[in-house]
Amino acid sequence: MITSHPVIASVNLSALKHNCQIIKNSAPNSKILAVVKSNAYGHGIVPITHTLDAPNEPVDAFGVSWLNEAIKIKESGVNKPLLLLKGVITTEEMQLADDYGFGVVVHNFHQLELIEQRKSNKPIVVWLKIDSGMHRLGFQPHSVLSAYQKLINNPYVIKPLCLMTHFSDTDDLNNPKTNKQVEYFNKLVANLNGLKCLANSGAILGWKNSHADWVRSGILLYGASPLINKKGYELGFKPIMTMTTKLLTIQQLKKGDQIGYGSTWTCPEDMPVGVINAGYGDGYPRQAPNGTPVLVNGVRCPTVGRISMDMMSIDLRHCPQAQIGDQATLWGEKLPIEEIAQNSNTIAYELFCHITQRVKFQYYD
Repeated sequence: MITSHPVIASVNLSALKHNCQIIKNSAPNSKILAVVKSNAYGHGIVPITHTLDAPNEPVDAFGVSWLNEAIKIKESGVNKPLLLLKGVITTEEMQLADDYGFGVVVHNFHQLELIEQRKSNKPIVVWLKIDSGMHRLGFQPHSVLSAYQKLINNPYVIKPLCLMTHFSDTDDLNNPKTNKQVEYFNKLVANLNGLKCLANSGAILGWKNSHADWVRSGILLYGASPLINKKGYELGFKPIMTMTTKLLTIQQLKKGDQIGYGSTWTCPEDMPVGVINAGYGDGYPRQAPNGTPVLVNGVRCPTVGRISMDMMSIDLRHCPQAQIGDQATLWGEKLPIEEIAQNSNTIAYELFCHITQRVKFQYYD
């Protein structure tokens, strides 16, 4: 008998729809660009987009980083518009974007040249990205008008354009930089005709003055918080992924016994220690320190010793009734992923995106 891998990521599509509605309620006068890059933040790009593609869902378009992501979504049968958030960088990519009818973000003059040199007369959606202080992608202030005019003068670029920017510090509600970026962007585009898109997930919650024609939501869709020291459920969002595994064995260890690679944890007394079927080979953070919680039968049990590739040890003193085969929750319902991320000195985004291929995904509504 072949035993299947026990680590399962259960994805609640009803929670996804719940989260999407909260986003719409937060920015009722804005269209929603659902950001599904990096395999929908590790949740599965096809089932996520198919759920949000339904006519009754308030999503108006999908945003991805790469052309292959957009093609996968399109060929799966999704009908809503798709936008390439980093645009294209070669004539071949430009041709494919034309063939599939994707919109493109333009953030440098090389991309403008690709649009001007298109072989297709098919109208194309273009979003013009402006650097308002993130200093990553976008036209610098002195170049904005020139780039805008090139697009306005191109008869095959659909009007109105969408003018967009990206914020750098919306995770911190007390940081004044976001308001400065809003004011700076609005000043730059004051005399330009076009739709506007400023707000990312953090700004959707914290800066209503950034809600324009469009808002872009990523992490909020998946139920995690974009804000420092806040968890998704505290903001009304539901985690859509719960990652679980099974208890592999239980060891009755003695006071002074040391656990795992490097012998980094010592039993303070005679005690039961469980070993569960999960590790960094599944995407769980190796840097998670002793004490990071796991739920066993609803009871919080701290990890002890280093996280291994396939296994991790947990202190079962608070769960003496645990048995081999019991379910252990790594994150999700009743155990916020933000807590695991904070313990591990990282962010929920990274944990989602690091889930490996051997984890089995199950979707339910």
